[in-house]
Amino acid sequence: MGLLVLVSASFFFRTNEVTVYLGIANAELNELPIKVSIDEKEIFKGSIANNPFKYELLKTKLSPGIHSLSIITDSGYREEKDFFVLLNQHLVIEYYSPCEEENKQCFDVRNMFRKFRLE
Repeated sequence: MGLLVLVSASFFFRTNEVTVYLGIANAELNELPIKVSIDEKEIFKGSIANNPFKYELLKTKLSPGIHSLSIITDSGYREEKDFFVLLNQHLVIEYYSPCEEENKQCFDVRNMFRKFRLE
């Protein structure tokens, strides 16, 4: 029983490298200046270029569990989402616009286990 508790505790306190892919899925937009933070720690501040075959690639260390993602654009729009991380995952953040809702910008945030690829 003690061994099971020790193994479980080491799993949840271990940090894993998570790859974050940033991209734009809008043919009308050349670039998008944004700031991306995970758990209030800034991981990206700059402009994402519109290239359908190449995403901005970031690497960060996260422990397994629920994390908070914050995306802020230069126009002042802010979007926050929570996501769950286990071992060997990646996070994809894509910008879509225009949205169906007025005064809202669309970000699609996905975290997955399998390899990220463009189809």
